[in-house]
Amino acid sequence: MAELSRDSIRHMHYPPECMVLRTLSATITSFDANRTSISNDASQLVEFSRARASESGTLDAFLREFGLSNTEGIALMCLAEALLRVPDEPTLDALISEKIREGNWGAHQNASDSNLVNASVWGLMLAGKIVGPADLLQWASANWLAKLVHRVGEPAVRRATLQAMKILGGQFVLGRDICSALKRACRDGTLCSFDMLGEGARTQDDAARYFDNYLAAIKTVGDARSASHLFDGHNVSVKLSALHPRFWEGHRETCLPALKEKVLALAITARRLNIGISLDAEECARLELTMDVFEWLCEQPELENWQGLGFVLQAYQKRALKVAEWLIVLAQSRPTGIMVRLVKGAYWDAEIKIAQQRALSDYPVFTRKSHTDVSYEACMRTLLSCPDIYCQFATHNALAIAQIREAAGQHDRPFEFQKLHGMGDLLYALLKEQDPSVRIRTYAPVGQHEDLLPYLVRRLLENGANSSFVNRFLDADLPVSELVSDPLSALPTDDASNFSQIPLPRDIFQGSDIPWVSSIGFDLDERSTGSRFETTDFQMIELRSNRSPRQGCETDMTENATRDLRSSTSPADSSVVGQYSEATQADVIAAIEQAHNSLTDWSLRCVTERAAILERAAEIFEARTAEFTSLIAKEAGRTLNDGLDEVREAVDFCRYYAAQARCLMDSELQLPGVTGETNRLSYAPRGPWLCISPWNFPLAIFTGQIVANLAVGNTVIAKPAEQTPLVARLACDVLKEAGVPEGVINIVNGDGPTLGDWLLPDERIVGASFTGSHPSARVINRQLALRDGPIIPFIAETGGVNCMLVDSTALPEQVVDDVITSAFRSAGQRCSA
Repeated sequence: MAELSRDSIRHMHYPPECMVLRTLSATITSFDANRTSISNDASQLVEFSRARASESGTLDAFLREFGLSNTEGIALMCLAEALLRVPDEPTLDALISEKIREGNWGAHQNASDSNLVNASVWGLMLAGKIVGPADLLQWASANWLAKLVHRVGEPAVRRATLQAMKILGGQFVLGRDICSALKRACRDGTLCSFDMLGEGARTQDDAARYFDNYLAAIKTVGDARSASHLFDGHNVSVKLSALHPRFWEGHRETCLPALKEKVLALAITARRLNIGISLDAEECARLELTMDVFEWLCEQPELENWQGLGFVLQAYQKRALKVAEWLIVLAQSRPTGIMVRLVKGAYWDAEIKIAQQRALSDYPVFTRKSHTDVSYEACMRTLLSCPDIYCQFATHNALAIAQIREAAGQHDRPFEFQKLHGMGDLLYALLKEQDPSVRIRTYAPVGQHEDLLPYLVRRLLENGANSSFVNRFLDADLPVSELVSDPLSALPTDDASNFSQIPLPRDIFQGSDIPWVSSIGFDLDERSTGSRFETTDFQMIELRSNRSPRQGCETDMTENATRDLRSSTSPADSSVVGQYSEATQADVIAAIEQAHNSLTDWSLRCVTERAAILERAAEIFEARTAEFTSLIAKEAGRTLNDGLDEVREAVDFCRYYAAQARCLMDSELQLPGVTGETNRLSYAPRGPWLCISPWNFPLAIFTGQIVANLAVGNTVIAKPAEQTPLVARLACDVLKEAGVPEGVINIVNGDGPTLGDWLLPDERIVGASFTGSHPSARVINRQLALRDGPIIPFIAETGGVNCMLVDSTALPEQVVDDVITSAFRSAGQRCSA
């Protein structure tokens, strides 16, 4: 029954933000909330908190003093992220020197309400003076510290800084292991949801270790349980990425069975011990897989009468409200319902960058924090309306707390607030004083400091930003009315409202000196899109239909070819992908003549006309993305992701060179005259150009070399890689369909050295572009150098094995990911390998 609503969820993955906001606004309005009362309650909470600001927690004070709006906050974030995993003293000293030297620590001296924060500032001032030069005026009042250095030395500074970072880490982590965390929670009287740090397993051994940690934590928490009701006891949060190294949509068929087995074992253990577990929220790309696992768990008979099955919902996703409705359907299908923890979301910056890199139609998350706040309220009210859901609201925002209390007052059933360990202490202490019956749970990380790092950075990014409520709510200079202003009343009134300073993913180059629109991207982690690309089958009959016989030197896919055909085979299974014909010496001469004879007409065409043809080609490439991706996979053996990236790069080349040509070909640059002469730089076509492209990027580099020449008015003789003639043929068909005349592009297929001996001595070829091996480039260069007359331009992009420099400050998991990507994409045959 729940599966029926998945299509509506998928539809809301990348919709326009205004469209989603209209739905959210209508949802909130339908509940008829007393917004004046909410505002008054929120204002009162903020005013009471500010009156007792000295009682705020150390971490809150630290984040207020060192947010991401100042250099010192960024330096501390970098130190906290990297310092504790550095094993060697020289690197430690260098890292401390680099980061501490960047800060004006004196500006923070005695500025905080927290004595511990002020003490840390003095320590950082000392470190800054020791490890690096600074403005002498800035440090004039602290000259005595320099004398202390001579007695203390850098090792003491190193130890002090390490200890400071451990203290900072300790503010985020409840305990190094589950036993110590439980003891501390018991001592403090804190109700917890334990998060076992360690995420994103890279190997099966990692996944097995994390599973054992989760199982041990569940058993330990369950054995220590003293609460009579499950909701009154501790629970455990589980990240699925920690339980399988391939927790991605592309590995759905292999990862889901293994994940289901592991999570069911954890859930059965938790049920037996009467504690709850929640599937934690991760990146947007993993949401649907998480939903698969959760829906399957809801159907298992072993868990039928258990109240402790929980799901974590991120409000910053545009899909959030639809997922909330899906969760209601699931909850109603279970006798005991489910738990749902509503959070804002902690991967915002990464989600924005991924969408931009992929040039998606829109973002999967809201681009303004106030819009996430609106989504949070809509999801909150929707979830509270279902009696089969035990709601857990994670927030440090006084306005959100007031909204939840007002909405919950209309429903006579239990719910709870949740907060991060070390944050929001004062706010929730005041709330507890106002209403002792309210249930407050702390999301408590457990683990070694080395495992803390990814978590720590997300928290600092999330709560150190200027727009964070935690960062601002004790700032006496900020009016309370502004802090608790209703985001619903500030929503854009129409679709044309320019409410975001973040351009859409495809528009990120519109602000360039020469603007252009990037290619349309596709999210292969989106199930419907991935399935479409996986099932697109490139058939050669599509190329044969409505085709007349081609000139013999071109790739020939017709049934009426006049010369012997060769088969292009797949490197994956040696199956025949299609057929083509190789060029003879006579064909090569004919191709050069065609390029030479076509030059006058093509070069005299207005640059605007040539650019428009390339832009039409870009549109055709985009319309046939799935077809090209399939052919690249079959003929070149590339993965779907690599093939998709190639099509996008080919499109980008078309648009980029079109935009560049429009600007440069009709302009003249005045250059300096050293002796008083007049120097001007202008651009003009040169003539027929030879383009030699490789097999590892059979579309992108092949197309890029050609369209760069077409844009400026050159004609082209194109020699594609012997392994990928069919991709080259289809690309040329697209360019001709877009309006490139016959004879302007001329393909010659065959063996490189043989064709080179026929092509390179011909004086009608005025330049060459080559991507391939270094030895081949040297051979071409020598052959061109043998020609009389001016030096022939030769653009050579040669391959090699790059080195990757990794020091001990790097996050090992990130290094592993980057090394695998660099070394094994295109089977290692690329310049970044």
